[in-house]
Amino acid sequence: MTKIYTATAARKILTNIAEGLSRLKEIEKRSLGAYLADWKTMAITERYLTQIINHAIDVNRFAFHLAQVPAPDNYYDTFIELGRLKVVPARLAKQLAGTTAVRNRLEHEYDTIDHTRVYVLSKKVQSWFRGYIQHVSQWLDAQENR
Repeated sequence: MTKIYTATAARKILTNIAEGLSRLKEIEKRSLGAYLADWKTMAITERYLTQIINHAIDVNRFAFHLAQVPAPDNYYDTFIELGRLKVVPARLAKQLAGTTAVRNRLEHEYDTIDHTRVYVLSKKVQSWFRGYIQHVSQWLDAQENR
């Protein structure tokens, strides 16, 4: 994980998330059968999902620093707390928080990986993390204009 010290750095990380989402968009065009038949595509998808979620967690921690509140102890709660702070809508915060379970499995190779679940998640994260980028960017703007 990367420690972020400035809003400019946080925005760069948000750009990295957007780039990762654009790359995942290419994979989204494949059918589930084609996805499951191509181990390289599965590995790439897993890597981008992990990076996107890790980047967001880094930005979350920076947001807590700016808001002068302690960061939660676990990744799931970093998203939930963003919802409580009204950085992102509560519903979106809950959806984003759910991605941390898959992230943990991919990152630490817990249990077996459900490749169908990863494929489905790779499609859902498009709207979730694009919303995240929008809301966090607006929140950062508001923080700078205070």
